Amino acid sequence: MIKIRFVFPAIVVFFLAVPFMAGGQELMAVYPSAGATVQFSDLTTRGFEFQYPEGAISFLILIDGTSFPVFPALKANSSPFLLPQNFSPYFKNGPYQWQVTITEGEGKDMITEWTPFTIGSVVNLRPTPTPTPAQTVPPSADVTPTPTPSIGMPSDIFYEPAQSLHMSQSNLLTIRWSPPSFPAGTTFLYDIMILPPYGSDEIIGLDLQTESYKPFSAVTTRTGIYTVYLRAKDALGRLGNIVISSFEIGFSQPIIQPTSTPKPLDPDLLRDNKIDVLDVLAFAKSFGMRKGQPDYDANADFNADDKIDVNDLLIFQALFLNRQQTLAAPIWLYADVPVFQMDEFQPVETGRTQVHFPPNAIQFGQSDPRFKYAELYGTQFFFSLVEGAGNYQVNIRSELYGSNFQVTPGRQFTTNGLNSFQIVRTEPDILLIQVRAVGDNSQLGASSESLRIVIPD
Repeated sequence: MIKIRFVFPAIVVFFLAVPFMAGGQELMAVYPSAGATVQFSDLTTRGFEFQYPEGAISFLILIDGTSFPVFPALKANSSPFLLPQNFSPYFKNGPYQWQVTITEGEGKDMITEWTPFTIGSVVNLRPTPTPTPAQTVPPSADVTPTPTPSIGMPSDIFYEPAQSLHMSQSNLLTIRWSPPSFPAGTTFLYDIMILPPYGSDEIIGLDLQTESYKPFSAVTTRTGIYTVYLRAKDALGRLGNIVISSFEIGFSQPIIQPTSTPKPLDPDLLRDNKIDVLDVLAFAKSFGMRKGQPDYDANADFNADDKIDVNDLLIFQALFLNRQQTLAAPIWLYADVPVFQMDEFQPVETGRTQVHFPPNAIQFGQSDPRFKYAELYGTQFFFSLVEGAGNYQVNIRSELYGSNFQVTPGRQFTTNGLNSFQIVRTEPDILLIQVRAVGDNSQLGASSESLRIVIPD
């Protein structure tokens, strides 16, 4: 009996202790769990969680997915491992699987099974069928009427400036619509999801308070038909049915005409086809005058504010000092951009397209964020020839870094007489580029307008 008393508690302690001992030695994937649907942001804030034996000090996380052919192994020292935000271009919506291996310490070479999970959209804006009105039936018929949603649908969707645009106009696009017709007096909010013609990185706008939406902040190079899903909701969270529409970004010529060239400022105040001291005296005579006074000279009112003051003096001084400058400013024409697709393990150029200017802006990486540097590397920028120019000087500055950045062939270079050039920049940035004509005697002409190049994160 004495033995039984001691043996029974020992057995109980053994069976209670074994799970804790085993659990402490087990390597197991915890999050994302098998079959889970997560967002990319979950992987950067919650990360990959796993249980591991005490004493394990180094791990290797492998991720396999359809959006990239080969993804590097990730080294971790503990759980959870937070995925860096700059990995977002590699993770599109779709199926993935992950596993973890102990590479150092207790349990070295232990490895989990592959754990499947899905990266999915945060918004469920897939279309729902529009209900049809219930038919009138005899009172004796046992029919349940078709339910009508408590929130109506947006209507009269239209696109400004047009439903079909050249890619160079894409940053001008605004989608507008009319609010639902019921319930009356409701303040509506809107959710919108836009599926691109290819790729899985949809454009999403949530809780919009106005009946309009601009999908692009810069020029996009992704052409094709975009599908728009739009629904209304109210402050109580009641949802209306989804209305579907579409627009197209294409290669055709822009329908918007370029803006007219402003009238050049002329320091030849006397209009005698020469700029000399007599023009200086004429400006001095009109200085301080306002429109309507006897000595007011409209030719000296360079900023057209009906008075001739120090602002006009500064403009006149700059014009007078550069009076020998006769070379006009080049005009941006277009960019010849390569189009890429992924072929197994590397991007392959499948064609080229032209992005016409104005507007003088272009964003790279819209077809696929992974190809942004390849697109820029292969792009040829064209500008107009200037009469009398023997060469052209290109000047580049960064909105983000000023002059503290690296670009090839340099922040300032000449084109060897060509009216086109290429550049290489391998960091996210916003570049502003101007071109000046160079005369045979090395005098510089007027600078072009700035061409804005966006290289996103």
